[in-house]
Amino acid sequence: MMNRYNPTLLTTLGGFLSAAIALIPLLPFPILVLLSYFAPLPLLLVGLGVGLRAFYGAGLLATSLILLSGDFLSAGQFFLFSALCPGILLSRILLNRPTSSGKVSWYPSPLILRDFTFLLGAIAVCAFGCYVYTVQTGYLQTLLQPLLTLLNSQGQAREIFLHLVPFIPGLFAFSWGMTLLVNGILAQGLLVRFQHNLRPTPPLTTLQAPLSFTIAFGVCILLSLVGVGYVDAFGKTGALVLAFPFFLIGLGIIHQWLYRTTYSTLWFTLFYVSLILLTWPIVFAVLLGLLRPWLTKLMPSH
Repeated sequence: MMNRYNPTLLTTLGGFLSAAIALIPLLPFPILVLLSYFAPLPLLLVGLGVGLRAFYGAGLLATSLILLSGDFLSAGQFFLFSALCPGILLSRILLNRPTSSGKVSWYPSPLILRDFTFLLGAIAVCAFGCYVYTVQTGYLQTLLQPLLTLLNSQGQAREIFLHLVPFIPGLFAFSWGMTLLVNGILAQGLLVRFQHNLRPTPPLTTLQAPLSFTIAFGVCILLSLVGVGYVDAFGKTGALVLAFPFFLIGLGIIHQWLYRTTYSTLWFTLFYVSLILLTWPIVFAVLLGLLRPWLTKLMPSH
C-alpha cells in the first residue's frame, strides 16, 4: 500500500504535481493544453493509494498554488471539478466494512455508478442554470459571436452550430465525467500495477442502472425531440447525463464479449481506437447499456 510510505510527502508531491499540470495552459505552448486534463491524476493517485484525507490535503495544496498564480477563476474551477466533486465520489469508492468472515466488503460498483450519475446531474443542473442566465442576458451571444461571424460565411454551418448550442450544458457534464473516469482508470491501473491500491478494481461487467434511469432517459429524449426553448435544452442536458451510466454499462458488455475472443488484446485496441476517433461506438455502447437486462439473459455466465 502507498500509505506505508510517508503520507505527508505523498500528499505534498501530489498537490505540487497536480497544480503544475493544471497551470500548463499558462505556458506559451498551445499544443500542451490537452495535458491539463490530467490535473486530477496525481490527486487520484494519492486518494486511491493513501486515502481520502490525503486526497483533500493534496487538493487544497494544489488549489492554493494555483491561487498564487493570480488566476482566481482557474483556482475555483480546479477546486470544484478536480478536488471537491471527485472527493465526494472517492468517499463512496473507498467506503468499506468488515464482514463476519473477516473479509472486506467494498461499496458496490452499481451504487458507485448511481452516485457518479447523480453527481453529473448536479453539475449539469448548475451548467444549465449558467446556460439559461447567459442566454437571457445575451452574454452567450457575445461569447459565441466571433465563431458565429466566422461560420456566417460557411453556408449552413452557422445554423448547424446554433442547433448544437443547447447541448453545451450536457456536453460539459458528460466531458467532465469522461475526464474524471479516464484519470481514475489510469490512477487505479498504476496503483494496481505497483500493488499500492487501497481497493480492488471494480469490474465493469457488474455495473447496472436502476429502472428509474431508463425511464428518465426516455423522458429526456422525448423532451429533446418535442420540446422548445429551455425545455428542449433541458431534455438534451438530461439525455447526455443519463447516457453516461448506460455508456459504461455497455462497455462492460463489450468487455465480456471481447474477453472471449481469440485475439482479445487486438480487438480491445481496435475498439478503443474507434471509440476515440468515431461517434457510433459511443452510441452503440449506450444502446447496449440500455438493453442490458435483456442481453444478460442471452449471454452465458462465466
